[in-house]
Amino acid sequence: MNKATYPFLINGKIIECSKAILPLNSVTFKYAASVFEGIRGYWREDENSMAIFALEEHLERLFQSIKLMRMDYDFTKDQLKDWIWNLIDHNQFKEDIYIRCACSISGPGAINTRGPTMLSVHAFPYARKLKNTEEGIHVCVSSWQRISDIAMPARIKCISNYQNGRLATLQAEEDGYDLTTRHF
Repeated sequence: MNKATYPFLINGKIIECSKAILPLNSVTFKYAASVFEGIRGYWREDENSMAIFALEEHLERLFQSIKLMRMDYDFTKDQLKDWIWNLIDHNQFKEDIYIRCACSISGPGAINTRGPTMLSVHAFPYARKLKNTEEGIHVCVSSWQRISDIAMPARIKCISNYQNGRLATLQAEEDGYDLTTRHF
């Protein structure tokens, strides 16, 4: 199964990937009104269990981003933790994974619309990119700079904040590098 076919959890319910839909007229699609956290899960073979890296800190930052973006929401951090674990258990992962939690304004509206929101969680296998670094890696400093905090606070994990990172990564790949310094 590839990552495009793993189920999503939407507002607490596990659904097929093909049914996880965000309308094209949504505020998220029109104005990038979505915040997220990318979280790594590491399979511990010796303990037959999954360890999620810094889950509390990631969820705290997600809720801070939701608050700063002035989004309406009706779920708690404890509910979200339970939903994440339910999705992991549902998929029966026995390998390293990536978990993406996002809160998005799912309905139509103007730029100042605060809700309704959709909470989505997607988890899928995600192998470590740099397995053998004994010989070093080829890294560049991108000409693309991080956006200014006075223009768009980078502390908010908003989808629109990641376009400069996308451009930096594309530049690094085209120039033959393994990574940009933005990954550190």
